[in-house]
Amino acid sequence: MEDPLSSLFTSAIQRLHGPLFEPQTFGHAKDPSPVFDGTQWHLYGSGWGVAQTQWPLLHATSQSITGPWTEQPPAQLYDVHGWSAGAPGVVYDCDEKQFHMFIQSDCFALGGIVEHRVSIDGINFKFVDTALESLPHTNEAGIYDPDPAIIGGEKYLTYSGMAEVGRPDIYLAKSTTNTWSGPWERLGCILRHEDVEHHNQHSYHDYEWGLEGAQIIELPDGSVL
Repeated sequence: MEDPLSSLFTSAIQRLHGPLFEPQTFGHAKDPSPVFDGTQWHLYGSGWGVAQTQWPLLHATSQSITGPWTEQPPAQLYDVHGWSAGAPGVVYDCDEKQFHMFIQSDCFALGGIVEHRVSIDGINFKFVDTALESLPHTNEAGIYDPDPAIIGGEKYLTYSGMAEVGRPDIYLAKSTTNTWSGPWERLGCILRHEDVEHHNQHSYHDYEWGLEGAQIIELPDGSVL
C-alpha cells in the first residue's frame, strides 16, 4: 500500500491550505511531524507556553492531513535528557503497531544526542536507546532536529549537525540492521549552506540559524524530496 504521506506529493500542483494547525494550549509551536497510523493522522511538534522550562510535545489528531485538527494533551516523555529535548521526528511502524520517535536533547549547545523512544498509544513515549551521539571537535559536535525516513525500503535519519552553535548543515545516517534501533551508520553531510542559493549564512549574518528541520521522503517515481 502506498504511504499516504508520499501520495501527498504526487500531484503536479500543490494547493496552499493556509495554517495547518494553530494550537490553543501553547503560545508558540514549531517542528511539525505528521504521521499516519493506518486509521488517523497525528501531528507532533515542539510547543512553548508561559513560564515553561522545557519544550512540551504538541500532539493533535485528524482524519485528514489538511484538518481540521483536534488538539490532544501533550505527548509524554519519560527519563528526559537535556533541557531543550524536543523537535520530534515520528514514524509509525505498521508491522510493530507502534510509534517510533527521535528527539534532540539540545539545540542551543554542542554535545547533544538523538534519543529513540517508542509508544503503543502515540501518547506515552518511553526511552529505548541513544540513536546518535555528537562527535566533539567535528562538524557534528552538536546534533539535533532528527527525522526518520524510509527510502528504497531502508531506514534513515536526517539531522542537523554543527561545529558552531547556530551554523548547522544537514546530515544523514542509515540503520545497519534496517530497524529503528540501529546501529546508525553516518553517511555524512547531504546539504550545506553553500548548496542553498542566497542563504543568509553565506555572509555570516546573525539574522537566522542554519539548515534545520530536514525531512526527506521517497516519491512514487523513486526520486527523493
